[in-house]
Amino acid sequence: MPLCHPDISSQRARPHGHLRVALAIWLGAGGLAAASAPRVDHVVPFYQFTQTLVASEDMEVRRYLAFPITLRLGGSELLIAYKRGFAHAFDAESSFDVLHYDIATQRARPQAPLFRPNNNFENAEFVRFANGDISCFVDNQQPWREPGSSEATRLGLIEFRSTDGGRTFKDLGKVGLVDGVEYGYVFEAITEGPMTWMLAMTFANLPGGKSIVPGRPRAGWVSVLRTDDNGRTWRSVKNLSETFQSPINESSFIPYPDGYLFSCRPYTDAHLLVVTDRDFNVRRKVDLVERHDFVGAAIGRPRVFAKDGRFYLMGRNRFKPSVAPILAAEYTRSRAPEQRIMLGLFRFDPETLAVDKHVVLDNAENQRVVDAYYATPFWQSRKGKTYFNVITYKSVFGRMPDIVRFEYEWDEVK
Repeated sequence: MPLCHPDISSQRARPHGHLRVALAIWLGAGGLAAASAPRVDHVVPFYQFTQTLVASEDMEVRRYLAFPITLRLGGSELLIAYKRGFAHAFDAESSFDVLHYDIATQRARPQAPLFRPNNNFENAEFVRFANGDISCFVDNQQPWREPGSSEATRLGLIEFRSTDGGRTFKDLGKVGLVDGVEYGYVFEAITEGPMTWMLAMTFANLPGGKSIVPGRPRAGWVSVLRTDDNGRTWRSVKNLSETFQSPINESSFIPYPDGYLFSCRPYTDAHLLVVTDRDFNVRRKVDLVERHDFVGAAIGRPRVFAKDGRFYLMGRNRFKPSVAPILAAEYTRSRAPEQRIMLGLFRFDPETLAVDKHVVLDNAENQRVVDAYYATPFWQSRKGKTYFNVITYKSVFGRMPDIVRFEYEWDEVK
C-alpha cells in the first residue's frame, strides 16, 4: 500500500462561491421551514481540502473500501480501520485494514489487517477501556445472500484486542452471550472511570434476539451494555429501542450533565436527538425530520460530539425532495433532477434540541455520489489556526469508493 502524502494523493477543492450564493437565494425565498421555526444558518464552506488516504485503484484485489472508524491515540497519531472487500453488502470476503495516521505530517503507515479468510467483516468500532486496552468489535456477516432475503445474516460480534496501544491486535473470537443475548453490531462506546458503556444491536437470527421492525424481520433492538472489568464481562443495562419508543438502528452518544445525549437513526422516516438521565431514561426528545425540511430522512451513521461548549451532529443527509435546491444535476425530458446524498454537520442547542447551524460539508454541488459518508471527526492546529477534519469514504458513479480526509477551517464551520 503506498504511503499517503498530500503532495501526491490530495487535491484542494475549489471554493464553492456559487453554491453559497445559490443556497442563500434558496433560503431567502422561504423554501425551508415555517415562519415559526427557529432561525438556522446554512453554510457551504469556502475552504475544503481533500486528501485521499487509500485509493481503490491502487488495490489489485478487494477494491471496495468503506466504513472507516477512528481512534485518537497519543500525540498526533490517529488509528484508522476500514472495510476492504468486494462490495457494499453480501461480500464474499472482507477485512478491516488498519492505518496509523500522523496528523502532523499527514502520512499514514499500514499494519496487519483484521482478517479471517472467507469471512465478511462488514462494520466495526473501536472501544478504549480504562486500562488502556483497545478493542475492535467486528460485525461479522454471512458471506452470501440467502435466497429470497434482502437482509444480511449476522453471525455475532467478533472481538480483536490490542494491549500495546493499537500496534498489534489479537483475535479473541466471538463475544458470545450477554445476559442470554448475542449482539451483532456495535455503534459507539464511552469510558467513564472504570466503567465502559457500549451501544450494540441485536438481530432476530442470533440467540436471544427477536424482530421488532415490520418489513425487516431480522432487525432487533439496540441496548446499552456495561462492563466494569475492561470488557472481560458485559451486562445489559437498558433497551433503548423500547425506552425511546422507536425502532432505532445506528446510534451515537456522549456524556451530558447528569446524563447522556443521543443521536439515533430509526428504521422510519425520522431522526432522533434524545437527552437522558444517568439511567438512560428520556428527558427530552425531538425528531429532526419532522422539525426541519433540510433533513429529509434518517441521518446515516450519525456521530454526535461536543467541542468548545457547543454540540454537533454529523452524518449522511438528504434534503426533503419538495424543497431541495438543485444546484447541479442532469436534466432530461423524462426525468426530474435527482437530489443526492451529502455530508452534513448540524450544530444544535442541547437544551431545546433545536438546530441553529447546518453545514454542507461535502457534495453541495449535488454530484452523483452513490456510496459515502460514514464519517468521524478530529481537530488539529497549524500556525495558530484550528482545522476540523473528517475521515470518511466516498464513491461517485462508476468508481469504487476511496478512504478520504476532508479538512475545513473550524472558525467557518463551527
